[in-house]
Amino acid sequence: MGKKIFFIGAGNMGSAILNSLTGEDISFYEPDDERAGKIKAERTDSIEKGLSKADIVFLCVKPQVFKKFNPVCLQKPCIVISIMAGVTVLDLKAKFENAYIMRTMPNIAVSAKKGTVAIATDGVDENIIQTAEHLFSKCASTVRVSESQMDAVTGLSGSGPAFAFQFIEALAMGGVKMGLPRDAAMKLALSTTGGAVEMLEQSKANPNELTATVCSPGGTTIAGMQELENKAFRGTVMAAVEAAAKRSAELGMFILMFFSTLLCAKDIDLGHLAMCSGLKQCLNYEHPQCNAEEKKPNPDIKYNAEFCSPYLELKQRGLRTDDPRARDLFRYMGRQYRVTYTLNGTIPVSKEMMIYLFENMEFTAQLVNAYRKTKYTITYDTPDRKYFSGDNGDNLSGSFVWLLNDSAGVDTGMHHLFFGRGRTKILAWRLHGTATAVLDLKEASENSVFYEFRAIVSPNGAILNSIMNLGIFNSVVKGKIKEIIENIENAAKEFAKGNRKPIANYAPFKQEKWKKNLQEFEAIAKSH
Repeated sequence: MGKKIFFIGAGNMGSAILNSLTGEDISFYEPDDERAGKIKAERTDSIEKGLSKADIVFLCVKPQVFKKFNPVCLQKPCIVISIMAGVTVLDLKAKFENAYIMRTMPNIAVSAKKGTVAIATDGVDENIIQTAEHLFSKCASTVRVSESQMDAVTGLSGSGPAFAFQFIEALAMGGVKMGLPRDAAMKLALSTTGGAVEMLEQSKANPNELTATVCSPGGTTIAGMQELENKAFRGTVMAAVEAAAKRSAELGMFILMFFSTLLCAKDIDLGHLAMCSGLKQCLNYEHPQCNAEEKKPNPDIKYNAEFCSPYLELKQRGLRTDDPRARDLFRYMGRQYRVTYTLNGTIPVSKEMMIYLFENMEFTAQLVNAYRKTKYTITYDTPDRKYFSGDNGDNLSGSFVWLLNDSAGVDTGMHHLFFGRGRTKILAWRLHGTATAVLDLKEASENSVFYEFRAIVSPNGAILNSIMNLGIFNSVVKGKIKEIIENIENAAKEFAKGNRKPIANYAPFKQEKWKKNLQEFEAIAKSH
């Protein structure tokens, strides 16, 4: 090709693409010595040095790393090809001034030279698209899409290999369960799935058409197909793709919220400075990642009792200042602007029912949907269920960490502390930002619970701070929160009264996965 290619990052995906480009003039930047040692190309000791010579740049870092980049002053125009999930073309242009930007999404199968790469072609010159297609052709097939479809691509082909690996593993384990040796079962599972893919590619037929050719009337395959249908196999896979796509969108919306506005200057992490100074001035805690200069007070902030009260309260509730999960909380809480929304009231259900609903939030979302005909989704993002994402089926969504579920030291399961990032449309504004949420529950009677909910929001700037403090804005925000609480209240109340008709009519509750939750919740309701 005769062009100098520079890779920023050489992780699993980046190194797979890099290694496929044999014969090209390639250099790369990778701070990890172990990873770098596996790459047969020229390693540079700085990003700036690599960019100074590059005609084409592959951006192969995680979005969390990309957000720390300074805006880059390129010495000459070049093509920047990004493989990052959730990072938009606008985000890239904010960092790489005067570059030709191309957003792509490969999957991990590029490491076996069997990958697929989606290329967002919106506003990209045809010759640049063809350049990218030529480079990727050495390790993958390509498909052209619009940028608005990239999150869906991420959910399908970016995350899809992991779903496929799990299916193959399950197929092999089924064989083991029925008596096959492990090695034989895995060999059969691999050849079976590989053969099915080849048949689809060669025949160009619809998957359902080929399925029909395997399903003999009254035979073995149709019996297995019925079991897949009973267990909502296709719906579960569709939901997995949807969840991955939503997570990709969240990465773009949340991780890249606060860019530095300094061009080609030293990176000033305002969030880091806010964390350092806030912890030092309010709690006299010296974070080990902060230097003496960073701990100094912000001259625009009065570190008085009002400003420091959330710090003191969270410490009293048991939040550790060195808890890595709380780092972002302190980064945003230490900024100059802050708005607090407070709601309280009484929910006419028992303490035990409320505790169960908060300990099983995926089930709670489905229960509310059944009774209120809503479209809530809540998904736990980690096995320990400390991280979760959710939305209301409309314009309110977020990703959260459950920091404490006994934050007052008493009444386990009744005092909660969350931190998260969310987005919503309120009045004429489409907003995204961070909030610390404190939820306290107190048993009011045998069958009622008093609640107080506080959301401590960190606006990014004086204008947004002023808007969010408006009375009408405050009322709308509280209305959205109250709507969620009332939906939970009404669903739990109807269940406690013995109304099971919505449960019987709600299709998802016919799935095996919810039977245990329904039985457990039924037992709690009957005991109160």
